[in-house]
Amino acid sequence: MKITTPKELRSELKTYLDHASKGPVKIKRRSGKNYILISEERYLELADIPPMVLKKQHAPIKSEKKSEKKSKKTTKKAATTTKKEAKDPKKK
Repeated sequence: MKITTPKELRSELKTYLDHASKGPVKIKRRSGKNYILISEERYLELADIPPMVLKKQHAPIKSEKKSEKKSKKTTKKAATTTKKEAKDPKKK
């Protein structure tokens, strides 16, 4: 198992991703917490999740981001409208 630090991982990400495709990479933090970087294939084996399930779970995330942007715009428009109405409540 390869062992690295977050700083080294950031600077050599491609190398460590290549290592992770062959086997786990241990990332040691100063705090003493350790993390393991593994390939998606290995993760699916360990979690016993069929690959199609994982792909279906990722699809809605993109659409959620779009809807979040829309809701932020709508909220911003509503706030603007409210401010205008507060200035001149007779006009609507």
